[in-house]
Amino acid sequence: VNVVDPISKYLEDLVIYYIKECGDQVTSRDLGRFLATNKAYKSDSQSALQELKDIFGGVASFLNARGHLFTTIRDQTDSASPNNYSFGIRLKEESSATSPQMKTQPQQISNLSS
Repeated sequence: VNVVDPISKYLEDLVIYYIKECGDQVTSRDLGRFLATNKAYKSDSQSALQELKDIFGGVASFLNARGHLFTTIRDQTDSASPNNYSFGIRLKEESSATSPQMKTQPQQISNLSS
């Protein structure tokens, strides 16, 4: 039996939702900003980004542990700067076909265009 804890599922659903709303690819920097504007699963005083970092260590480790859902892409133009750690994120084909079941709609949907 594959049991997913509710925090992981909530964070996965937020990431999937954001990628789908933005098209087929987002940057890790923009994803972090989006997660920072959404509440954590367990706490209204903490952001989803802080919850993700506290539990999983960071966005990259969270995504890498979910290789069946997400693909990370290093942009060759970014590699010229050693201080740029941003990377692209896409949904794997099979995960883009399923619609995530959200606990709540993300709170800051209007920030997608900024």
